[in-house]
Amino acid sequence: MSCNFEPFLALEASAGSGKTFALSVRFVALVLMGAKINEILALTFTNKTTSEMKERIFKTFLEFDVLENGENKAECNELMRMLGKSKEELVDLRQKRKNEFLRSKLNIYTFDSFFSQIIRSFALNLGFMSDFEIIESQDSYKNFIAKLNEEELKSLAYYIIQTKSKSDFLKNLENLYTKHCDVKPNPKAYFPSKAALEKNIDEFIAYAKNLSANKNYLSNFNFERMEDFFAKPIISNLKKDYFTKVIDNEFLQKRAELIQNAKEYFNQMENYRISMLAKLLAHFKEARNENNTKQNALTFSDIALKTYELISDEANKDLIYFRLDGYISHLLIDEFQDTNVLQYQILKPIIAELVSGEGVKKNRSFFYVGDKKQSIYGFRGGKKELFDKLLKDFPQIKLEHLDTNYRSKKIIVDYVNDTFKDKFFDSFLNSSFTLQKSVKEGGYVEILQNHIPSKDSSVYEASAKEALKIIHRLLEKGIKLDDICILVWVNKDATLIQEFLEENGVKAYTQSNVALLDCISVRVLFEYAKACVLKDEFSLYFVNDILKKELSYLELDLNRSVGEILKYLIDYLKLDLSDVNLIAYLEHASTFDNFFDFLFSPCKLSSLQAQNDGVSIMTVHKSKGLEFENLIVLDRLSKKAPDTDTLMFEYDLEQGWEIKYRHSAREYLEDDSYNAFLDKRKKLQTEDEINCLYVALTRAKNSLFVIKNDENYKGFKGYFKDYEEKQIGILEEQLVKTNEPLEKLEQIESFEEFQKVNLQEVKVKNYFTSEQIHFGLALHEFLQYFDFNTKNNFEFCKQMVYKKYRFYLDDEAFNELFKRLTMLLKDESFNALLVGKKLLKEQIITYKGEQKQLDMLTFDDNEAIIIDYKTGLNLNEHKKQVLLYKEAIEKILTKTSTKAFLVYILKDKVDVIEV
Repeated sequence: MSCNFEPFLALEASAGSGKTFALSVRFVALVLMGAKINEILALTFTNKTTSEMKERIFKTFLEFDVLENGENKAECNELMRMLGKSKEELVDLRQKRKNEFLRSKLNIYTFDSFFSQIIRSFALNLGFMSDFEIIESQDSYKNFIAKLNEEELKSLAYYIIQTKSKSDFLKNLENLYTKHCDVKPNPKAYFPSKAALEKNIDEFIAYAKNLSANKNYLSNFNFERMEDFFAKPIISNLKKDYFTKVIDNEFLQKRAELIQNAKEYFNQMENYRISMLAKLLAHFKEARNENNTKQNALTFSDIALKTYELISDEANKDLIYFRLDGYISHLLIDEFQDTNVLQYQILKPIIAELVSGEGVKKNRSFFYVGDKKQSIYGFRGGKKELFDKLLKDFPQIKLEHLDTNYRSKKIIVDYVNDTFKDKFFDSFLNSSFTLQKSVKEGGYVEILQNHIPSKDSSVYEASAKEALKIIHRLLEKGIKLDDICILVWVNKDATLIQEFLEENGVKAYTQSNVALLDCISVRVLFEYAKACVLKDEFSLYFVNDILKKELSYLELDLNRSVGEILKYLIDYLKLDLSDVNLIAYLEHASTFDNFFDFLFSPCKLSSLQAQNDGVSIMTVHKSKGLEFENLIVLDRLSKKAPDTDTLMFEYDLEQGWEIKYRHSAREYLEDDSYNAFLDKRKKLQTEDEINCLYVALTRAKNSLFVIKNDENYKGFKGYFKDYEEKQIGILEEQLVKTNEPLEKLEQIESFEEFQKVNLQEVKVKNYFTSEQIHFGLALHEFLQYFDFNTKNNFEFCKQMVYKKYRFYLDDEAFNELFKRLTMLLKDESFNALLVGKKLLKEQIITYKGEQKQLDMLTFDDNEAIIIDYKTGLNLNEHKKQVLLYKEAIEKILTKTSTKAFLVYILKDKVDVIEV
């Protein structure tokens, strides 16, 4: 048998094709070939994958010779092929290496862990102690500001005033730092004169306005902001019919001059912003380094940057790579499509040494595996293009493809092939999709749509109902809840779907990254502890609102242990101590000696599931690398977050970092460089979406259901809008296994014949509240806690409702909510109702044996006024309700005058209507 071991190999492995299998078998092959185990390094991206890889390698090494269904395992066959050895020879080789293998530590790390080891080894070179702490974030802004001289502070203030955004500046500065953008200040950059451009516009309008009396033509000159003018057809689209009589050489020349002036203005603004940030970046780095050294702590971003800084220093570079080269003879990298630019730059010299055959040792190897179609972490800096760049940089690396799917059944594989065969292209626009083969027959695919009765109906509710019906169908087929997974797109969707299923009698748990402190039981405990110790009014509001109680501050004995204090509060609040999240929080608290340290130290733990029992719900990003027997994929349930970054960063493999200043007007200024950048950015975002869809649909093993949004729904475009409704294959019965021997069958009593019942429609409780209802609740809660006398706690109330309703409302809904509240608080008619009166909010009254709750009751000695807030018009129904309130208050308070008002807080106005 001939040896087929490729020393330098890139493996492009489609979903389910055995990527982990290939990497673990190669690791074992290296061991059997005699490689020193401590000189084999494997890198991946998550701690979970690291643990799984170690387990897989151990199992492969120790059990490759065990028969499976009377035949050799796939691992055994692959090792025989790769090494050109018989099974018996492999077993002999294992016996020789077994003791060393079991005694050795396998060098399998995440990129972050590997880089941190490098930094610890050379910490003194960087001014750190080797026992530095790894922290989540680092606030260097105060130290940064302190480093600026008077002139720089003036420049910074001018920048923030001109760009109207402090947070934008800080975010962009952090971006430049973490991405390690090599941006140099431009000494010629200056803040351009907006007045000069406005003068150019005024001169052009004065000329152009008199060229036609056409109403549509004249509408080009109606605008509020300078920026809006450039979106008008006179700049953006001359194909309108009414321009026919206007266009001549003079018009085109004056228009071209204006566009050129505007283009230069925005280019100068771009240069100014980038140059200003670049100037201040040196101070920011200095401040960050001082903080890191002072605290002896680094974030993972700092670690990667310090590693690059270390290897870029000519004084240290040779020594560091010599030492690394001395202990790395074999490198294996998993999920290479998710590698970012900085990681690539750090590893490239090591890879170069390995594949060159030079250096401290000979007979070395390099292997990397990935799937560009599964590159879904672009938002973290992952660049799938680096997979091919490595092949281009090092032509001695051989490329192979894995095209057999061992995960999904044939019908699912065929459907995925058909769906994505025209979606992936190489740089020459040739299809780059490799059709997969399947080894498992059968399978089931169903594409269906939810039913959304109206534009204002809840997409969550419609999709959740369909998912519930599918779950019941699967249960009827004998499939267990544990074998069902639902994929969603953002974490809050997972939480909402879980709540819906559990309210309808279906056990479910989420795999979302919910912080432990965001679990309601833990949050209540933390907020009440904070309220009692710090007399924090907001925290007390929060606890009373959640528990529906009227708790006050407790006096706590802070001399007791942190655990004792918390257990006392748990008992007082009557919280469930069997809650696993509370238990985890108590364990976290037990690490503190001081209660103040506990309150002010962030808890970085994630929530625990009470049990992994029932339907699993997770995001598509969380599902990568996993597989599920039966899969339900939901369409998008809310609008996609808009891309609003003012400074846009993209890395080009040839040109390096590109940075552009975003402004809506620039799209209409015939700026080829800017528009090409935007097109590239949109293309990358579209590719990321396609990759996410590919990842989602390739998780299924036996059955795949896709619930697309109603075709008539106009709220936002779903991911599956163009997917055709269909059913392919047969949803198979799941045989229920029993441990009872057959001879006991005769002991079963005979029952009367069961009457067959037709499939019933699933009845769903009217539980799932729509965004409209949550919007109204959030508005009422804000006004309940708002101080109408001082009006100084707007931000306080804003943060309170955001924290409570963030799982139910998206950013657009919150913006709309706070816009309406601002309109209300400025409305003269509404404020007139409050002047000189005592205010009672959310007042409960009892009338005719029934309890009623008034949004607001204002009164003085002579007059009472009832105020009822509404966010949607239904005047007749609302009048009946408020007239009943009025009747009750007239009888209870017996004032000279009682009035009632409906206050409609609408999208574009506030209407105050007396009833």
